[in-house]
Amino acid sequence: MIKKIILFILILIFYNCGYIEIKNKNLIKPHFETQKSLILNQSSISFNTTFKVYEFKENDINKKNNILFKITKKNNITDKNYEIKNLKNNDIFILEEIDQNSFYIKDKNNKIISIIKNLYTNEYLNFEFNYNNKEYLLVGEQNELNNNTIYYITYKILKKRDKNKNLGYIYKQFYYMKNEYDIIINKNLNELNEDIFIILTIFIDDILKKNGFFYRN
Repeated sequence: MIKKIILFILILIFYNCGYIEIKNKNLIKPHFETQKSLILNQSSISFNTTFKVYEFKENDINKKNNILFKITKKNNITDKNYEIKNLKNNDIFILEEIDQNSFYIKDKNNKIISIIKNLYTNEYLNFEFNYNNKEYLLVGEQNELNNNTIYYITYKILKKRDKNKNLGYIYKQFYYMKNEYDIIINKNLNELNEDIFIILTIFIDDILKKNGFFYRN
């Protein structure tokens, strides 16, 4: 009986090692030569849907204590929106849903500073938005671990008139019990501030959830 238990444990270990190898082989996290990396993480225990953002630094054990942004989902009878607080600058933004395929980005004075639109109705990979009188694209690409499971989705933030200029990535890897995004900013093209990257990530999270993508299946 003991031999069977040991054999079962060994098989399980080898299976998991193989599975980890598959994961690592398919894991292609984007990067730039000069970049800033932020992590957006949904709080697992909260009455409302809340997120926190911190900067990713190697070997930084206190990174989750240095919160840069806090996001809260606000629901009422007339509308649904997200409040994005920049804790460093003490600034506030609102992401407000207009309909299923478009959102407003508003500043703390309730002024519209950007509109995000879906390029194709009820689709979750292609969007456009405007900011400071310029047009941008938000284009996603998904990677499947097998035919039934999407392992990760990577969104590029591009200038509409010059698609060779990649301003950043929003990277979503699907975990079983964790909802998290990597926000990778190209520091050689400082055209959008961090607030916009965070708001776009919250927008993507909302769109993905509506399309059935949340945790890993």
